[in-house]
Amino acid sequence: MKKIYFLMLTALVLVPCCKTKNAVKALEEQKMEEALLTEEELKVNLDSLTISLRKIKPVPFLSTESGAVVLSDKEKMIKPDYLADPTDARNLPTLSQKYRATAIYTVDRIVADLYNMPVSNYDEAIQRIGMELNDMAFYEVTRSLRADSNIGQIISNCAEKEYRAGRANFFWEATTAILVEQLFVCTRDVDKFMPMFDDESAAEITNNFALVHKGISSLVDFYPEMKSLEKVLEPLFLINADNADELRNDLISIKNEISAIRGTFLENL
Repeated sequence: MKKIYFLMLTALVLVPCCKTKNAVKALEEQKMEEALLTEEELKVNLDSLTISLRKIKPVPFLSTESGAVVLSDKEKMIKPDYLADPTDARNLPTLSQKYRATAIYTVDRIVADLYNMPVSNYDEAIQRIGMELNDMAFYEVTRSLRADSNIGQIISNCAEKEYRAGRANFFWEATTAILVEQLFVCTRDVDKFMPMFDDESAAEITNNFALVHKGISSLVDFYPEMKSLEKVLEPLFLINADNADELRNDLISIKNEISAIRGTFLENL
């Protein structure tokens, strides 16, 4: 009788245990299926953006392709006081902040160099964050932003690698920060920077932010936090310039909004 009782008790113990193991296994299989589905959906989204990403170009004052920007000695005497402080790079607790900061410092380093300002502090900050991120695809973008005329292809390659690595959200955070900082610099002295634009390069600004809008909105289902970024950027999605004159008017009319957006990107840096 004792043996029968023992066997019954053992069965009662094992049955819930088996059910638990089966439930855990089923949950793991479900998570794997969801991960594969998410990866496939993200790939489809990226495929629809690839051609546009290849067409991205920096604004003229960052691009050697459109001719190096030359400032007079008199212009260089008035140093820009709006550049981000790279010493803030020592206290960046989140990955989002690290990607945004690196993007902004990369643009500001180029501007500082135009004015013959020291750039070693930017180099150190970018290198320090880069070591923490250990993201060679993104590093290649920052390294090539001004030096390589094929930056669109480099950005497209970066996107592919970041999507594959599960960093699609950080790719768009960084890319957006680069574009926002470029516009912010332009608004600090419209008269100085706008003559560098022709109608084609002005229209590219419109296309860039249309692309950003499409890219970010495609990620909202996978990264809910991207919804807040999309909301912050709304004023830039209204840029609809087809030529240099229209872009000038747009930049002047939303100068304060661009500054506010840039401020949001610099929060906690």
